[in-house]
Amino acid sequence: MKDKILTVWDKKGNSIYPAESTIYWSGYSKEDNINTVPKYLEDNADQLRARYLAFIHELGELNFSGKRLVNHLEVDEDFSFWWMTLLAEKSYLKSPRIFDCLRLLALDKQLNEIKPDTLRLVSDDRTLADAIKKCAKSKGIHFQWDKVIKSNHEKGLKSLYRRLPTILRAFVYFVRHIINRWPLKKSQPNKWFSGGNSIFFFSYFVHLNAQSCEKGKFYSHQWEILPNKLYREGKRLNFIHHFLYSPDVPDTKTGIRWVAKFNQESESQGLHSFLDSWLSVSLCWNALMDYFRLSIKMRFLKPMMRKSLKQLPYHWLWPLLEKDWVDSIHGVTAIQNTLWLKLYDRAISSLPKQPLGLYLLEGQDWERAFIHYWRKNGHGRLIGVSHSTVAYWYLMYFNDLQTLNSDAKYTIPKPDIIAVNGKAMRNIMENAGYQPEDLIDVEALRYLHLNKIIKKYKSHSVAMANNKLLVLGDYKPNITKSLLLLLNQLDKSLLLKYYILFKNHPAVDPINKELYPNLFLHETNLHLSKLLPTVDVVLSSINTAAAIESFAAGLPVITVLDNYSFNASPLRVENGAIFVSTSLELKNEMETLLN
Repeated sequence: MKDKILTVWDKKGNSIYPAESTIYWSGYSKEDNINTVPKYLEDNADQLRARYLAFIHELGELNFSGKRLVNHLEVDEDFSFWWMTLLAEKSYLKSPRIFDCLRLLALDKQLNEIKPDTLRLVSDDRTLADAIKKCAKSKGIHFQWDKVIKSNHEKGLKSLYRRLPTILRAFVYFVRHIINRWPLKKSQPNKWFSGGNSIFFFSYFVHLNAQSCEKGKFYSHQWEILPNKLYREGKRLNFIHHFLYSPDVPDTKTGIRWVAKFNQESESQGLHSFLDSWLSVSLCWNALMDYFRLSIKMRFLKPMMRKSLKQLPYHWLWPLLEKDWVDSIHGVTAIQNTLWLKLYDRAISSLPKQPLGLYLLEGQDWERAFIHYWRKNGHGRLIGVSHSTVAYWYLMYFNDLQTLNSDAKYTIPKPDIIAVNGKAMRNIMENAGYQPEDLIDVEALRYLHLNKIIKKYKSHSVAMANNKLLVLGDYKPNITKSLLLLLNQLDKSLLLKYYILFKNHPAVDPINKELYPNLFLHETNLHLSKLLPTVDVVLSSINTAAAIESFAAGLPVITVLDNYSFNASPLRVENGAIFVSTSLELKNEMETLLN
C-alpha cells in the first residue's frame, strides 16, 4: 500500500504538491481548495488556546532537583522571577514563536484526524523542523524535511549585535540603557503626596497631548479626563512613569522639562517622576549581581531541567520556546528585569503609604514585579486598568485556571480588582476564567472622545463623500510594512480615487516612503478624535486598538490580516468587520466601498 504523505508548505508561493495533500503553514486565504493551519487554528481557537495556557502552567510547575521551576527562580520573598520571563508573559508581540506553538498544536490536532504515514515539511526554518519532527515522532509518523535554502541579507551593526553571545548582548544593552536613562535621575520629586486623599498612578510616558504638556498641563490619552476629575474632587495624585521615546518625546530632555513643569503645579497636575529616577551606581551593581547569580544557577540546573521537560505533554513545543527562555534567564530580558526589580523595590518603598493605586494593565512582565513590591510595602487597594481592548489572542492577559486559582507559594501577583471598560472585555475576561467579583465595570476613558463624533454611517452602503482613506500603522513595524506593501500592489487607477492619510503608531519610527512608490501617503499625528470625522474608510493593521474607535464611530474598517501572525484584531468576532489577506481581496473591498 502506498504511503499517505501530508505536506506542510512553509514557503512563499503555491505548493508543487497536490492541494488535497498539502497544508499551508501560513496565510488566511479564503479559496476553498486551500487548507491553512492559521484557518484551522481559528476554527478550533478555544480548545487550542486553553491547551497552550495549560502547557505554560505545567512549565512553571516543572519539578526537578527537588523543586518546582517557580521555586528555583525565587528572587525575593514570595516572588518568583518566572513571572517576568517571556514564557510566562506570553506576549506574541515580544515572542513571535508563540504563533508557531499554537500552529503546531493545531497541526497536532490535524494529524490526529488525517493520520498520515509520512509528514513532509517544506521550509527553511530549522527550529520549526526540529519541533515538528518531535511532534511527528511522538505519533509514530515518519518525518521528512525538504530544506529550503534561506537567503540572509542582514548586514550592519544590528546584525553584528545579534550575533554576539547572549550574555554579551545583555551587558551591551545594560550599559546603553544606563547611559541613556541616567539623566532622568533629575526628575525625582523631593516629596510625595500622602494621606487619605492621595492616589498613585503607574503609567507610560507616551500617548500624551504635546501642546498641553508644553504648557505644563499633564494630559494623557491613556487616562484622559480622569486625573483632572480626581483633582476637582480634592484628590492629590502621584505618578511614576515608564519613559518611552516617541515623536512627541524624542529625548530625555523633553521628558525632564515636561515633568518639571507638571511638578511646579503639583496641586493640580500631580507629582511626577520616572522609574529610572532611582538609578544609582549601587542599584545597578546589585542588579548585575542578581543577573549573574540567576544565570549561573540556571546554567548549573539546565541538564536536570531538560530531562524533566521530556515528561511534559506537548514537550515538542520546547524547541520553539527555548530561545525565549534563554533570553529571559541569560539575555537582554533577564538583565532588564533584574534592573526593574531593583528600581521597583527602591521606588515603591520611597512612597508614603498610598491608600489606592492604579496602573495600566497590559499583561507586561514588569507589572508582576510592581504588584509584588506594592504589596510588600503595605500600600492599599490596587486596580489594574486596561485603557484599551482585550483581544482574544492577547495571551498576556490570560492564564490557565490552575495558575489563576493557585494558593501555592510564589503564585502569580494579581491586582485586587481589574477595571473592565465594556461588555466585550468583561465577557472575554470571564470566559478566560476570571471571577465576576474580581472585575469592575468602568467607563472606557480612551474612547470618551467618541461621544463628540457624529456617526457618519448608518450602514456600509452609504456613499462616501471625499474618498478619504485612513491607514492605521501597527506597534510592530514589520506588520505596518506588510500592510503598506499590500496596499501598494493595487492598481494606481484605484489608489488615485482615494486620498490616503497615514497615522503611524506613536512609539514607532517613521516609515520609509520609498518602499511604496504607488502610494501618495499624507502622514498625520492628529488624534483620532480629529481624524475620524474627516475620513470615509479605515484600513487597519491587526494589533491597533484604534480599529475599535474607527468601528464605533460608524466607519467601515478593513483589517489586513498578517499571514504570519494571529488574527489579533479587537474586531475579530464583530459583525460587519471586514478582513482581507490578499491584494485581490483588498481590491474587491475597496471597490465595493467606492460603489
